[in-house]
Amino acid sequence: MKVLWVTNIMLPDIACELGLSHSVREGWLTGIFRTFTESGTDLSVAYPVMRDDIPEKIVVRGASCYSFREDLKAPWKADPSLSGSLERILSQVSPDLIHIFGTEFPHAAAAAEAYRNPGRTLIGLQGICSRIAEDYMALLPDRVVRGRTFRDILRKDSLMDQAAHFCLRAENEKKALLAAGHVTGRTAFDREEALKVNPSLIYHPMNETLRPEFYEGIWNINNTHSHTIMAGQADLPLKGMHFLLEAASLLLPEYPDLKIVIAGNPVTGPGRSLTPCQTLKLSGYGKYLRDLITKCGLWDHIEIKGMLSSSGMKEEYLRSAVFVCPSYIENSPNTLGEAMLLGMPVIASDAGGIPSMLGEKEGLLFPRGDVPALSNALAKLFDMEDNGNEALFSLCENARNRALRTHDPEENRHRLLRIYHDMTG
Repeated sequence: MKVLWVTNIMLPDIACELGLSHSVREGWLTGIFRTFTESGTDLSVAYPVMRDDIPEKIVVRGASCYSFREDLKAPWKADPSLSGSLERILSQVSPDLIHIFGTEFPHAAAAAEAYRNPGRTLIGLQGICSRIAEDYMALLPDRVVRGRTFRDILRKDSLMDQAAHFCLRAENEKKALLAAGHVTGRTAFDREEALKVNPSLIYHPMNETLRPEFYEGIWNINNTHSHTIMAGQADLPLKGMHFLLEAASLLLPEYPDLKIVIAGNPVTGPGRSLTPCQTLKLSGYGKYLRDLITKCGLWDHIEIKGMLSSSGMKEEYLRSAVFVCPSYIENSPNTLGEAMLLGMPVIASDAGGIPSMLGEKEGLLFPRGDVPALSNALAKLFDMEDNGNEALFSLCENARNRALRTHDPEENRHRLLRIYHDMTG
């Protein structure tokens, strides 16, 4: 059985083979790629690039990897050249089935339409773009929603522009789902949303394999910094960083040593003081977060780490007291899965598919966008940690055990192989 993956990133293993820097996004895809290549599966990969000096074909970990051009910075733009590129790759591989990742990118629909075999076309769901477009602003004040910084004007990338782009990405996703016969997902939320678009889809439950580093090591309260909150992303309003900042400000009188560690794209800039050039580069949402940090008196309580490697992320998880996912809309955030794998205390909103990942026996859920509820959940966990409450360690153990089952690499590989075999008869 020949399988062709059509991905939305250059996998890190491919980038390393080419001597290029690589994205730390989609870490779960790295995990399952390695388990598949180690098992000897006849796997080929088509991956997007934005430059002309990348070889059309290389072999990585035994897999044939083919490049195709796509503007990854503007996934909402149609690209007529994609069909021809993907048809050429399909003719070289002659796959028995194709598995497409990154449904909101033009390549997803283009690959499904070029293959012309819905019964052997599998779509892997990530976020649900139609719902992201609906909830993108995450209760931001209207003045922020409609505001524009110099950077926003120059790049034509204001919050209003971003929401409009997600509407276009949702159209790409819809086209891909309508051209496919099968879909994998992980939550009740993504199943419902996918079948709304295409009721004839065959939905296959399929969990993700996360980055290998997070299957080793375990959170230990004795190695943490008290009252330190770890958060994985702050670059988009839907990730809810503004909710976390407001909740933290309510806790400062009782916990004056409180810290928030922020990883990911540093839209706020690197710290309290910015150069004129750094100020000009601020997005509308980044400026709002800076204003909020100032208003809430949080500059002495914020550590902006920027983009981190897997090992860097793991280090921050293990020395933090709690991980918080404050998103206003999500499907199945990998940062939450990583924190659970490490067995650390977790708090998350009840947005989208999160309740399919985390229950009351594994962590604390709060109503999305509810700042007082988030503040109360943080105070509850801090109190449990300060007093050595056994219930805390039960939550951590349950979270780790659930994540180990959910993200089990071998089980997920076998599950995906069963899906492939079911599709090919």
